[in-house]
Amino acid sequence: MTPCEKFGYKVGDKFICLDGEEFETGTELTLVADDNSDSPKFSDGVCSWYMMLGFVQPLKATPSLEHLRKLCQTARMSVELRPDGDLQVWDHSLEDCVTVSSELEVLEILNAKIAFLEVWNQTD
Repeated sequence: MTPCEKFGYKVGDKFICLDGEEFETGTELTLVADDNSDSPKFSDGVCSWYMMLGFVQPLKATPSLEHLRKLCQTARMSVELRPDGDLQVWDHSLEDCVTVSSELEVLEILNAKIAFLEVWNQTD
């Protein structure tokens, strides 16, 4: 099962770019190729580029808590819903947590962690 299939994504699904390096943040994208990696190919209709799944969000109002949990696992993180409705995000590699009020804030934290890991892995 590919990473896309684990999240229920298939070629042709629509997404929003959350971190604009290859595409501008907020750009609507289409999954054009599932290459069995964490960085499948997306297109904005003009150009195509490979992007990490953590940098896109399915074109829905907000990601589900289950979707966030799956994404967070890839970066040694977890997210839990608190009784007051806020979300608690744990970074297990740093043994630290933060409380946020929206799913989009969780995605911002996740994207920052993924970007850090990419830089860290390039220096090894």
